[in-house]
Amino acid sequence: MIDELKHIWKTCFKDEEEYIDFYFSNRYKAEQTFVHYKSEKAVAMLTLLPVSVVTSNKIFSAHYIYAVATLPEFQNQGISSALAAKADEYMRIVGDDLVVVVPATESLFDFYAGQGFSTAFFRRVFSFEMNQIFSTDFVEGIPLNDIDKLYTLREKYFNNENFFVQWDKEALCYVVAECRLSGGEVFYFSKNNQEGYIIVEPIDDKIVVKEIAIPIDLASEVLAFLKRKYSLYKQIQCRLAIDNPLWNDNGTIEPVAMLKWFNHSSEIIDISKAYISLLKD
Repeated sequence: MIDELKHIWKTCFKDEEEYIDFYFSNRYKAEQTFVHYKSEKAVAMLTLLPVSVVTSNKIFSAHYIYAVATLPEFQNQGISSALAAKADEYMRIVGDDLVVVVPATESLFDFYAGQGFSTAFFRRVFSFEMNQIFSTDFVEGIPLNDIDKLYTLREKYFNNENFFVQWDKEALCYVVAECRLSGGEVFYFSKNNQEGYIIVEPIDDKIVVKEIAIPIDLASEVLAFLKRKYSLYKQIQCRLAIDNPLWNDNGTIEPVAMLKWFNHSSEIIDISKAYISLLKD
């Protein structure tokens, strides 16, 4: 069956075989994958990745819908909706509080809205041309290989958000390995008793900072480090939590992800600072 799923993935997502093999060797789990068959042939798939959503006084159980794909000749037949219904049934049985989905296109936001989802996660995107970056100070980024340290730093930086999607250490291991497979890296910074990290990946002609968790005092030095490290690229794009104080709220606010509640108390839950990151483009 895995060969059939790889065929669906390659046909629908156009990824290189190296990446597809990497995913199925390191992240795929049969028990997290829903498959639709026609005449004993796998024609569509949907994956549920477990996450937790942390608030100031509660941790919600959740899943992230990922890798939803239907072979072109079987599209527009309601198959993905049927898979989503099966996934909903499963999540209700296991007691999930909510489910999160990251629509790949603008039109998919409308599609998922029709399934009861609402847009809840946004990010602030701010870009720098390389010739805009100057710093007289110097900080060195060190590749971060310690997943326990990455997890601890991430929790410290983002767990004050009031609706934080938390990846476990197994998921972070995969994120780091996937990043490096794509030519990216996780860099750790430390100076004057301040520390933080960034997760970067080259995409086309720019360096994308997919997650940034650094003190304000180190921001200009971190950019200068990236300019030195990736001098052949034209631009650095930073993806930030919408309330991140770096760079004075400049940039463009973009919708990122949607959620649907299955179960929560009648109390009002503040999602104004909802944060999700480390997603595959």
